[in-house]
Amino acid sequence: RKGVSLKSALDEQGFSAKNFKQNRLVAWEESERKILENLLLKNGITHENANSAYSHLDVTEFKKVKDVQKIIANNRSNLTSEKLNSDVLREQILRLKSENSVLKNIKNSPFKHFYYSSEEKRNFVLSEISKLGIAFSETENGFQTQEIFTDKIREIEKSFKPVKNSYRSKLREDVDKFLMQSNNFEEFLEKLQANYEVKQGKYLAVRAKTAKDFIRLKSLGADYCEQALRNRITEKLNFGKGLDSKIQTAKSENFSVIFFKTARQYTKVFGQNLLPMKKKNPQKYFSWTNDSELEKIFDLNKKLNGGSVTLDSLRFNFENLEKNLADKDSKISKLKEEINFFKELFAIAENAFNGSNSDINSELLKQYSLTKENYLGLQKLISEDTLKLSELEKSANTLREKLKEISATLTTAEQVLGGVYVQNLIKEETEKRKAEIFEGRK
Repeated sequence: RKGVSLKSALDEQGFSAKNFKQNRLVAWEESERKILENLLLKNGITHENANSAYSHLDVTEFKKVKDVQKIIANNRSNLTSEKLNSDVLREQILRLKSENSVLKNIKNSPFKHFYYSSEEKRNFVLSEISKLGIAFSETENGFQTQEIFTDKIREIEKSFKPVKNSYRSKLREDVDKFLMQSNNFEEFLEKLQANYEVKQGKYLAVRAKTAKDFIRLKSLGADYCEQALRNRITEKLNFGKGLDSKIQTAKSENFSVIFFKTARQYTKVFGQNLLPMKKKNPQKYFSWTNDSELEKIFDLNKKLNGGSVTLDSLRFNFENLEKNLADKDSKISKLKEEINFFKELFAIAENAFNGSNSDINSELLKQYSLTKENYLGLQKLISEDTLKLSELEKSANTLREKLKEISATLTTAEQVLGGVYVQNLIKEETEKRKAEIFEGRK
């Protein structure tokens, strides 16, 4: 073959890799050895296998050997009577032990949940820990990672500087919240007066206790004048009555009755200030028709009752995606090991054939049939495997997003049908509020 690809040349001869240890080079070498052995036997010649006692090292063992070799190489200038400087050697060995200890502690560290009411803060923390290479798993209102990173995450949290919400934006949020927690306009005014100084005249105006001037609510937009606020309370009450009616008329064997009851329970619990506002459309005022939690409940109800999905199909799809992702992650891990191994092997060959000591690691080079003429083929293998790795990681990330989506849908369905969806929302919000109090005291 005229091409420079060692991998392709071996493929054409029928040699394939089973894994990164039993690769094409090893298969070719084994084939050549068998041919030579048969020739010797035919001619009555015996031979001694010089490598029969040679033990092949796996990647972990190989790296340990390389660490020791690096220590020795770095301290050759300190040789005295053919002995290494013991203090320097001891220091580097202790450093390696310390690094191994850190890795072991990370591996054994349990997982801890971190909750955030602010999406902005959550995204900031996730961005920073990603830069540090800290592995995490996102949850709806935060993420989970290993407890050993807690101190570092708390440092990142302290460095977060939020973009201050304008006074008017904060006022709109409070008005929306108080309105949805009230059953009449008088109750709304009581909640408003508990948090702001309120002036009632021709126009309803409020002033924060730390502010200088009053702000007329109608200046916040057409949806915040007094009549619009009264209408919004009426709409809220009618929505609740509509849910009550659906609960009464829904067939008991139909999933809908459970979903409607869950939605009604959610609206009542929100009125007790136990849950946060979650807008579906951030540009519109908060209402039951602009609530992302209710939207999620109603959408899932349509899917289950419309026959597009079932609990069994959701579970099957989840398990199938999980298996596919695990398979891809396994391939990614093996490919990374193979790439690292080839890189190590190339570095050894480069040093042996172009360095000052051509005898270094000669046994390892012989084992993989590497010579000065063919070792550059490793670069091609590394390049091809790196491309494969990139494609696999992209595919795995797509699967991961799908798995995350179907997992959230399945969790919602199981919790709603199990009657614990709202309770879990309350528990999650309570944990978040406790975490915020704790952070504020630090």
